[in-house]
Amino acid sequence: MRISRIRYYSPPDVARVAIGRTLLKVFGRSLATLMSPSMTEMTGRSDSTYRSALDALEGMLGQTVGEHVDEFRSVATALDERKATLHTRFPPLWAVERETAMFLYCLIRATRPGTIVETGVANGASSFVMLSALLANGSGRLLSVDISSEAGSLVPNELRGVWDLHVLDAREPEPGMREFFALAAPIDIYFHDSDHSYLNQLFEYQSVWPHIADGGWFLSDDVDCSHAWMDFTRTQGLHPDVLIDGRKAVGLTRKPPDAHAVPGPVRM
Repeated sequence: MRISRIRYYSPPDVARVAIGRTLLKVFGRSLATLMSPSMTEMTGRSDSTYRSALDALEGMLGQTVGEHVDEFRSVATALDERKATLHTRFPPLWAVERETAMFLYCLIRATRPGTIVETGVANGASSFVMLSALLANGSGRLLSVDISSEAGSLVPNELRGVWDLHVLDAREPEPGMREFFALAAPIDIYFHDSDHSYLNQLFEYQSVWPHIADGGWFLSDDVDCSHAWMDFTRTQGLHPDVLIDGRKAVGLTRKPPDAHAVPGPVRM
């Protein structure tokens, strides 16, 4: 806008805009930690943006996974039937959505991981899906962590043989989380779905990264809730993919063989 046009506008409004622009310029990166990223920001930082789990898997794996889709549909039906018979403790909106669930199931079936780590269980919808894939593989374990002993009610007894659920101290979960990651290493698939605040997401990403195997999968639900995913992957020189799944955005990437062993602090 030409400066001469300012005289047509209210001085208080002009002052408010000027102050806002100054603050954004000086403190923009810091202010971003308090806000959710826009879709433009997320897609701009990504190699590819997908709206289909199958497209994401085929794009990232370089192979088709169609043979596992019918299995997933049966698993999803069984999960829906179990939901209908139980009174669950946590809000249904906390559960992973369908495309994310399909991505997790087919990824596990296609890659046959030894160790999967999941943070945030709630009712256990994602746990149910991943455990079903491990059972179909006949190998591997899911290590899940939550701060509630009531987490995981959707997981039936027949799936619990390949599941370890760790309940952390809700008052101060960070030390237990770090120890949990270290004991789980090397981690073939990591899936974040716990507290989606900026500080917690960044803490998790920084803490788990050294313990993910070379080529291991680094996945996070709800990357649209804070700038933590974008800030962390930027420090690692990564351009992750994004799966847009209904209400949520899921971050998808892998740890390269030459990744830094221990990440430094995110610079604002």
